[in-house]
Amino acid sequence: MNNFTVSFAGFGLVGQRRYAYIKKINNISVKSISDNYSPYRNKFKDGLIFKNYTEMFKKVKTDISFICLPNKHAVKATILALKNGSHVFCEKPPARNLHEMRKLKKIIKRYPDQILMYGFNHRYHDTIIKAKKIIDTKKFGKIINLRGVYGKSYITPLIKGSEKKKEHFSWRQRKKDSGGGILLDQGIHMVDMLNLFCGNFKEAKSYISRNFWKRDVEDNVYALLKNKNNVYASIHSSATLWKHKFSLDITLEKGMLNLSGILSGTKSYGKEKINIIRKKKNGKLSETEHSFLKDKSWQREIEYFVKQIRLNNTTKYKGNFSDAYKTMKVIHMIYSAS
Repeated sequence: MNNFTVSFAGFGLVGQRRYAYIKKINNISVKSISDNYSPYRNKFKDGLIFKNYTEMFKKVKTDISFICLPNKHAVKATILALKNGSHVFCEKPPARNLHEMRKLKKIIKRYPDQILMYGFNHRYHDTIIKAKKIIDTKKFGKIINLRGVYGKSYITPLIKGSEKKKEHFSWRQRKKDSGGGILLDQGIHMVDMLNLFCGNFKEAKSYISRNFWKRDVEDNVYALLKNKNNVYASIHSSATLWKHKFSLDITLEKGMLNLSGILSGTKSYGKEKINIIRKKKNGKLSETEHSFLKDKSWQREIEYFVKQIRLNNTTKYKGNFSDAYKTMKVIHMIYSAS
């Protein structure tokens, strides 16, 4: 079995979590990390440490690179890692906007033998996996519509400490750094799931609000999407839901799937469960609930990524650039329709 070396561009909370899971895989060694925040750098004891990713990519070559940086660096770091010969795993969002994705689309054609996968982690949650299997069987018929709500109580969590520290960690509130607000930061997962279940969205109607937090980016997005098969999807992406919430209702011709709660690091979205509602021939309904107590999504996603590298599967894998581009295209439609 191949031995792989790994580097991390960005070693914040997400980078550290990815690191914890990559270390569990045999024949993997983490060679270097970079981060401009010293307490995060101090968390790493296994190899070379750099203050910024550009310096790291100049001095270190690894088989795999993880990009866990603020949005404004995502595309640049991805390109540098590809140039370095790495397979790349980049966190969401893949870019600040569709314009950056179009530029990246031209560049990645030069690297057909390298895998570029994006961290759309929610695809690996048990409820999403189960819903996809049910939809794919066609037993419930075609999808009629979808309705998703995903929200939390802030754009950026309360940051304690010096003004310099607050400025450093409040980049999600600045459009030049983030590209967008709650939709791009969290709602992108909901958009990705809608694409996973039906996709091909061609029209959007939306309202975008900055009324409550009064920041440079939005705190609420209300959107209605329509695809080429006349399937409709509605999304409410919010930074003013004081109790964190995730729900996705999928209505089909012969039943309905209600997904609620999502297991996360904060444990604040409630129990992860799916209600399966069947419409019987006699007109009555039957309902079955499945609950999940352990979040295996991060482990599954990392294991899947490494497996594709070992299989040398550089074309047909989940979470590739094409998937990311489609999701960013829908995000662009929603922003543009307001």
